[in-house]
Amino acid sequence: MSDVLDHVQLNPGSGGATIATDVVGGAHYQIVKIAHGDDGTATDVTRTVPLPVSIEQNIANDYANPYLAVAGSTNGVTPVSVTVESGTLSVDAIGVSGGTLNVGYIVDGVSADIRSIASDVNVGVRTLGGNTVRVTDGVILGSPDDDTYIGEVDIRNTTLPSSLTIGETLNVGTTLSLLVANYPLQSGVRVKNVGDSNDPTLYIANGDGDGFYHLAPGENIFLEINNINLIKVKASAAVGKVSWIGS
Repeated sequence: MSDVLDHVQLNPGSGGATIATDVVGGAHYQIVKIAHGDDGTATDVTRTVPLPVSIEQNIANDYANPYLAVAGSTNGVTPVSVTVESGTLSVDAIGVSGGTLNVGYIVDGVSADIRSIASDVNVGVRTLGGNTVRVTDGVILGSPDDDTYIGEVDIRNTTLPSSLTIGETLNVGTTLSLLVANYPLQSGVRVKNVGDSNDPTLYIANGDGDGFYHLAPGENIFLEINNINLIKVKASAAVGKVSWIGS
């Protein structure tokens, strides 16, 4: 048996078994394979049958580590629970794959944008107060960064007014008076000064005449109002001529 070479042979004279060792500082350190199992069994430690290990903590002792590393699932399927007993868990970003994010655990809110939509998906918008969306500004079909024109908005149908009011007055005086009596409107009314070049200018007022539209002979204006009795008219000199059509 050599004291300086690795390994030791038992009963060298009779050719005994060789024990695997590593010589360190003149001493033989035996090389062994680890096995585990119940009493009376021995299972070699392999990649598929690893050595079972549990972490035991004792925070009262200085040698104990009170913190454990948390390893999440990388396959996007297996759930991983993380519990924070105290302190703060700082998360820069969260990606959700194969599941849902419970809004009950969100304190400061979530903002998101839709980057793409599958061709067979229909998108609807529902407001808090109902199911109607009002567009108060222009609708642009194109790039969000500019006003490049790429298409048209196709309106297939719209509600048409159910009735009309048509009339004219050929003797408008200089005193502000109603254009015509009460008549409900759905879209509005167009008023025209039908006088010739020698006839006076008409003044069209909303209500009591705090402000006026000036209509020279031949000019007209469309007013979006819901009742024709909101309009009053007078001429700069007798006698003016006015006609109207409302729906």
